[in-house]
Amino acid sequence: MFKGVVLLDSKMEAKGHLFGKRHRMHLPLVLAALLAFSALLAPLNAGEEFPDANEMPDANAGEDITGVLLNDPVKLDGSNSTDEDLDNSTWSWECTSHDDVNITDGGSPIASFIVFTEEPITFLLTLTDPEGEADTDEIDITPAVNQDPEMDTLFILPADSGAEGPFYEIGTPIEFNATTVSDPEGRDLTFSWSSDQTGEGIFPSVPAFIRTMNV
Repeated sequence: MFKGVVLLDSKMEAKGHLFGKRHRMHLPLVLAALLAFSALLAPLNAGEEFPDANEMPDANAGEDITGVLLNDPVKLDGSNSTDEDLDNSTWSWECTSHDDVNITDGGSPIASFIVFTEEPITFLLTLTDPEGEADTDEIDITPAVNQDPEMDTLFILPADSGAEGPFYEIGTPIEFNATTVSDPEGRDLTFSWSSDQTGEGIFPSVPAFIRTMNV
């Protein structure tokens, strides 16, 4: 290296030669020192693994839900959420559209609630990993508007029909029949019969029965 400098500039030959020669004398010492320092550092770095950067969690509250009815139980499923340390992550479900909503297992991947309104409902899922990194996702619940049951025919037999309506004789067994009632949503129905005449007592809560009228 230094010999090349001397050859390119002949005017500096003597000085360059001395300069190059002096540094060629120190170069082996510098290289030896560097090699010795590297040898000292090698055991310190041997086997050392640098931790990977923490990846953000990915919260997934599931697909939006429609068509549920008032008082129906609804599952909130966040099990498709991901994180490199999912077992040690924390979960939190919160209703952001309404206050004081009771959520069952609100600190778990899968929670549930009872439909309490026919208005749209929104829930927020927050997933937090052990490093404190968090991600959120929302799910919208759109309930269906409940339709009234439909009564096709109501039978009260036997009875004589007249201008003022059906009549019956006191002491005659009368059949009450509402078995043709249906519900648009296909839900179970409850029945309640009553009379505007005092003294008839309590009627059974069934769709059809036979009863002897007292008045």
